[in-house]
Amino acid sequence: MPGYEFTDTATLTTVWTPGLKHPSFNVVSGNDEGTWNAMAGYRRLTENGNDDLRAVWVQGLLHPTEKVISSSTEGSWTPFPGYKLIDDNSLAVTWDTEGRGYNDLHIFSSSSPDDYIAYPGYEFVDDGNNLQTQWKMGLQNYLHPEQVSGVNEGEWLTDPNYTPPDNRASGFWQSFFSLVGAAVNNKIEEKVGENPLSGAVDDGLKRSFFNGVGKMITNDNDDPYNGVKPSKKHINW
Repeated sequence: MPGYEFTDTATLTTVWTPGLKHPSFNVVSGNDEGTWNAMAGYRRLTENGNDDLRAVWVQGLLHPTEKVISSSTEGSWTPFPGYKLIDDNSLAVTWDTEGRGYNDLHIFSSSSPDDYIAYPGYEFVDDGNNLQTQWKMGLQNYLHPEQVSGVNEGEWLTDPNYTPPDNRASGFWQSFFSLVGAAVNNKIEEKVGENPLSGAVDDGLKRSFFNGVGKMITNDNDDPYNGVKPSKKHINW
């Protein structure tokens, strides 16, 4: 009978064994005798015990032992967000340190394993071990901090209270320390003589000095992440 296997072929003794596939349905025997669970990637149509063992393939289900989820094609799997398959011959995956965006989930995967960042305007629904997000009104856009999320999903409004960060102070200190560095470098050249290394250092300090002056004049290079923290989540396996 389905779910049983022989322990003694001579006496035809059988025992209920968890994990055996049913010969006619996409279910496997459960831990308790007579119970059946849907196979990985499948979901039972009903939970009526043995009365109806039909199960259908469902996209988006997490594999019970691997970090992959069921795809739209029956029997095929895609890596869990943030991961990539090691090869085409198994379901083994590794974390993709380059990170990427997932438009359907409204999240970015981070360079750190199992760390995720919600898209601007979105936040994670709860602290549970899932990647569900929702649009929320009034969130400051951490990529464009002059914007706040509106009532409708994808709607952005200009924040009248936003003030760009002032980089004049940092520009001043950048120019100041560039001048100090140039003076030290000149003293070294006076003692050991001019050389390619000191020349390269001098050129770098000059570029740094003028970059700082540019910040003081134009107040550009505003930090878009200034004081704005996105919604983040870490998944625990």
